[in-house]
Amino acid sequence: MSRRRTLPPGWGAWFLVAAAAAPTAATARSAWTVMGGSLDQVFGLDQSTYPDGALLGNRWSVMWTQSATPSLLSATVLPVVVLAGLVLAGRPRAVVPAGRGRVLATVVAAATALLGLGGIVGFLAQASGLLTVTQWSGFTSSQLDVFAPPAVASLVAAVLGGVATGVLWPRADLEETAEPEPEPEPEADPEPGPVVDPEPEPEPLVTVSARGFPTPSAAEVQRYRRDL
Repeated sequence: MSRRRTLPPGWGAWFLVAAAAAPTAATARSAWTVMGGSLDQVFGLDQSTYPDGALLGNRWSVMWTQSATPSLLSATVLPVVVLAGLVLAGRPRAVVPAGRGRVLATVVAAATALLGLGGIVGFLAQASGLLTVTQWSGFTSSQLDVFAPPAVASLVAAVLGGVATGVLWPRADLEETAEPEPEPEPEADPEPGPVVDPEPEPEPLVTVSARGFPTPSAAEVQRYRRDL
């Protein structure tokens, strides 16, 4: 008979890790494309019109107001939170990251935290005047109204991504192992009672017939009585 093959623990977690890595990679790609200047002509940013500081600041503005970066960054948070929750719960075992899957999940969570942290640093630079933003799209003239939502999204991604990284970080003392079943405690021997000798078996009765024995005479009986 062939032995039934069982799937390793955490085999289903690879799909969740891939789903978490996709928006993280897309966010990094989107930010790199916009901030690198590849889409300057698409968004009407002429390098000859803006000085270097203003060009970088307007690329920053376009990234958060006209590209898919904010939506992608928001989509990175939920998968890593789900992965961290599965690790804390420890079940179902099929989708709990283990081994290399857990290492990759940790990398994805750390990348999410770094993306959020990068957004926070950029918004702080914008607030302090290091990034000069001269244009943005929207129905308001207030930069706070335009950039507050993506700033909050960056903060959430940084905090939750950092917490998920700490939870998912593989440690030898927290590896998923099957708990051994407790051995049954040996039953206590009953206290010995008084020793009782076994009763001897009764000997079988033997019936002897008197026909084969001689019968004494009356004189012998009288003599026997006198001797007593």
